[in-house]
Amino acid sequence: MLAMSMSLIFTAPILTTPLLLGLWVLLYSLAISTMTTMYTSSWFGLILFIIYIGGMLVMFAYFAALLPNQMYTHPLLLPFLLFSFFMLMMYIMNFKLSYLMPQFLFSNPMKMNTFLYSPEQTPILIFLVILLLLALILVVKMTKHTSMPLRPYH
Repeated sequence: MLAMSMSLIFTAPILTTPLLLGLWVLLYSLAISTMTTMYTSSWFGLILFIIYIGGMLVMFAYFAALLPNQMYTHPLLLPFLLFSFFMLMMYIMNFKLSYLMPQFLFSNPMKMNTFLYSPEQTPILIFLVILLLLALILVVKMTKHTSMPLRPYH
């Protein structure tokens, strides 16, 4: 987990364009959905990845509409990519499931669900629900406020 976090930290300086940021989110969502699929024997990881891909397609369409002819430059991209690839390979080679999550969660898949929705986790879940509700309200207000598309027609 440390190697993956370090590789994400060191790839952050190259995220100067929306295209690279979208690629970074795509790779990160692939890693998260793969780890989720390994921990649970359900379709949750695949569904999570498909939701991320749908969001990325919408974001890419907006960026392509707003900035269709922007030139992208990549300063010193190779050292960051090599270092992140090295950290990712270290993570894959040293992957041990016992370091990532406690063993009691893997004895029964239903314990994972009870752990996520236990009374100790209730404030976090309520915060996430409120955050999603506020994001929904902000997006609706932002698009309904002007009653026109977000693309500027010049």
